[in-house]
Amino acid sequence: MTEPLDESVDTPHDETTLIKPLAELALWIAERVKPPGEPIRKTIDKVRKRIAHAVKIGALHPAPKSLTFYVPEVEAWAKNKWPSEFSDVPRVEIIRIVERLAISVSADMRLVPGDLDRCKQELKNAFQKIDEAEDLNKHLMKELKAAREEVDRLRPLAERYENIRRKNRLAASRPRRSPW
Repeated sequence: MTEPLDESVDTPHDETTLIKPLAELALWIAERVKPPGEPIRKTIDKVRKRIAHAVKIGALHPAPKSLTFYVPEVEAWAKNKWPSEFSDVPRVEIIRIVERLAISVSADMRLVPGDLDRCKQELKNAFQKIDEAEDLNKHLMKELKAAREEVDRLRPLAERYENIRRKNRLAASRPRRSPW
């Protein structure tokens, strides 16, 4: 008769769950690294902050779901951070492979019309686009002229305003006269 396997090895996962929430992982780590006499809540908070820092510097990577992590990666990180407290956890080597692929496809096709009627239609469309572009250009030129007139109208006011500001800055830097 065989004896059942010893399940005293305290790992935070079984074969079916490789992603766990931050709260569960922080509790699992905190129970192992808690100094004597310190409340577990305080240790959990410290562990959560260390995990957040590890994410910030790139030592840990969260799973796609919010506030979840890959358990083997957290185990490896914890074993590296606190080797004596996690000596019973099997060593796991985490290798990240990141590949980027960019594909860009561009096609510019010009169909040559096959007969005279299609050629005429294409020419008509081209002339229509030219007319639209000319109308837009005329409209933009009118707006540019109006904007330049507005600038010319406001220029004397702006110069007067700058002169007043210059005088006020100069007056503010001078010592005040005492009324006595």
